Amino acid sequence: MVSAPPSNVATRSAEQRVLLCNISWQSYGQILTALGERRSARLTYFNGCLEIMTPLEDHESSSSRIDQFINVVTEEMNQGLKSLQSTRLNKSEL
Repeated sequence: MVSAPPSNVATRSAEQRVLLCNISWQSYGQILTALGERRSARLTYFNGCLEIMTPLEDHESSSSRIDQFINVVTEEMNQGLKSLQSTRLNKSEL
């Protein structure tokens, strides 16, 4: 018998990842369209492999810190920076 954790114990859901291989660029586009723009899952496509991930809060927090660090470094070096974050490059060869 499995019981629920005590109420004073913090629980975290595990990051979920699925990797699908032999996916065509066209199928990837259809999946993106079906899921819509307001999805919580992150999709990454490379060389016929599609990774679908639901990030945890820790992942988002780390991503934000890395972004802030890069902004500070490039500003100190007087380098221009253009943030594209979740921009999808719509070219299969990329």
